[in-house]
Amino acid sequence: MEYKRALSDRSKYILPFLIGNSHNPNFESGQFKDRRLGDWIIEIRKNHTPSYLDVSLGADQLASDIFDMVLARLVELFADVDYSEYQDAVMRQK
Repeated sequence: MEYKRALSDRSKYILPFLIGNSHNPNFESGQFKDRRLGDWIIEIRKNHTPSYLDVSLGADQLASDIFDMVLARLVELFADVDYSEYQDAVMRQK
């Protein structure tokens, strides 16, 4: 429901992450027991540029990768700096 609202009124940025077999180029919605989930993944792939993550990375690595990608996008959207400049500044503070 929140996804549909964000699409309709552009109230939020949508940063989709797909984990597992949904990144397969031959993906079909019928691969899920819940067809609505499969249809939603097809809609996301059609309307956005999702990031695809390998489920074998494990929860901690997936969380870290997602955090880093979201942070990079937020810096890109709201800061007047290149993300690499931001990373350099963070490293200098350590």
